[in-house]
Amino acid sequence: MKKIAAALATIIALSSCSTVSKHLAVNPSPQTEIVRKSEREGIKDLHRLVEEVTLEDAWVYIPQTEDWEDIGLEAKAEGDINSVELDVDKVKSLAMHYSRLHSWHIHTQKDSLRFYQSFLDHLPQGYTTETLRDFINADAAIPSSDDLTFSIYFSCLFDQTKKRDDRYLVASQYGVTEFKPLSSGLIFLCQSTSEDDLPTQANIFGRLATHQYHQKKMIKKIYAAVANETSAQLFENSFMTITFWPYAALPSDLK
Repeated sequence: MKKIAAALATIIALSSCSTVSKHLAVNPSPQTEIVRKSEREGIKDLHRLVEEVTLEDAWVYIPQTEDWEDIGLEAKAEGDINSVELDVDKVKSLAMHYSRLHSWHIHTQKDSLRFYQSFLDHLPQGYTTETLRDFINADAAIPSSDDLTFSIYFSCLFDQTKKRDDRYLVASQYGVTEFKPLSSGLIFLCQSTSEDDLPTQANIFGRLATHQYHQKKMIKKIYAAVANETSAQLFENSFMTITFWPYAALPSDLK
């Protein structure tokens, strides 16, 4: 569930030509896709995909060109886990040309429900089918350790110039969640770790943050944000902050 494979070692860039599409779609093959539309219109596509598809996928949105670049090499399901291997070289290449990249992926409703199917079949005490489904949908809005690892890795890799403005976001059934690495808390990691060792160290920090989660408190905040159509800060420590917005109250800077 909600796992993006942390393939943060160098991945050989594929030579296949990109195609142009009108709508974002989950792409189970290495063939890359480009969609040209505003970020707000792309978010509508992501919301639709969250509700309709099972497999995960990932994209980079480029504010300067309004292009959505598919960065998933291969979306696949293995047992109860869906994952998408990321084209890290493609992200690096885009970062060389653009100072602002918004990295997006989806946590799909069908995958979340499938992961919790045994609990839906045998309801935990105090839950009805409806309340458990609400819990599952809210839980899908919370970034995984792999999500945080990805953001920390690229934050260290790209932010050394201090001239970048990258964002990391996930779309789920209830809304959009941004997980933002804090440079002030990652200075030692970023400056003292070689690029070869960075994937491992970023993974340690990603897992550390998720171990500090208070899941029930985070889910209550998501419920309140959806009900009140407002944002909610779900988590903050010295190197990561996580903010949730329901689709009815997206921030104005996601245009």
